[in-house]
Amino acid sequence: MAIDPRRDNEESSSALSPATQTLLSAILVVHFAAIMINMLSEPSGPWPTLDGMGVGLADPPSFITEGMSETARQYAMAVRLGETGRYPSNRLQPLQVQLEAILYDEKGEKIGERRLPDPNSTPWNRSREQILAQALANDIMRPNPGTEAIPPAGQEPVKVSVWRPAKPGDPIQQLTQVPVHLLTRPPDPPDWGPSEWGLNLSRSYAVYLCRSTGAASVEIRRRWRYQPAPFMIQSDSGKLGPGELEQLGERISSYGKVSDADQR
Repeated sequence: MAIDPRRDNEESSSALSPATQTLLSAILVVHFAAIMINMLSEPSGPWPTLDGMGVGLADPPSFITEGMSETARQYAMAVRLGETGRYPSNRLQPLQVQLEAILYDEKGEKIGERRLPDPNSTPWNRSREQILAQALANDIMRPNPGTEAIPPAGQEPVKVSVWRPAKPGDPIQQLTQVPVHLLTRPPDPPDWGPSEWGLNLSRSYAVYLCRSTGAASVEIRRRWRYQPAPFMIQSDSGKLGPGELEQLGERISSYGKVSDADQR
């Protein structure tokens, strides 16, 4: 049986040398190690406990130093594998949120209503809609600075957006512009207001509904409530007190009417 010498030469030339194999193996080990370190260095939580709302974020493993974490993160971002798996859908959400869009015509009369997430939507669409609604659960505390700044002549004092009812006993909180020095002070609870990201999302969704439905204006309302903490259901009596019931009650926050014409 004849042996073709050219085939032997091609097989021998295609085989990698031991040094090359060792180098490539080391590169693969470093690559996957960096991706794994980037995932493990991501804090987890907050975790609920029996004596409170949670203990905060859990620290990464002790063997992962800050230098290792930063190096792994820079490498993962460079190779476009920086996602750590901390998606909004698998995080503990202290607030349960549902959006309600009220559609109005040119006369200001209600012509329709939309809910987000839509209970009649497909599961995959409803999941994305829930993520969008949950993105509006990012209010910021607006504490009173304790001092009053006098604005220049002819100018109004600095104002911030906070949630306040239009009148006492009104279940709907309106987005109100309040001067900084008029924010609540202790012992009263502090004011809360939406973040800039939440305002941008609500306006964008309202403009989208105006263009897709033909409505003249849209009012986005956020229905939300606190997620029950474990300590609330571990009481000796097995019943919730007035304070816990009030805390778990539903609240409604209105972002106000938005029209497509005003945003152009």
